[in-house]
Amino acid sequence: MKTIPSRVIAVLTLVAGLCGIVTASADERRVDRAWEAYVDRFITDEGRVIDTGNGNISHSEGQGWGMMLAQHYGDQQTFHKLWQ
Repeated sequence: MKTIPSRVIAVLTLVAGLCGIVTASADERRVDRAWEAYVDRFITDEGRVIDTGNGNISHSEGQGWGMMLAQHYGDQQTFHKLWQ
């Protein structure tokens, strides 16, 4: 069984949010849970966005995408953790 690459999940989450696809309160809760799942899976306590498909290394573009997503979802705590 193939798994969906982490970058695909991140991009789809971003596109869905930016396109305004998610508008109802139930949908907003799903997006909030999706963001929380993203943070839990890909952002370390030290503020690194990890590439789970490549030995848990970090990339500068991953940090940038993480900060953009955190800003989009209004998650200032995660944004600042990534900035450090």
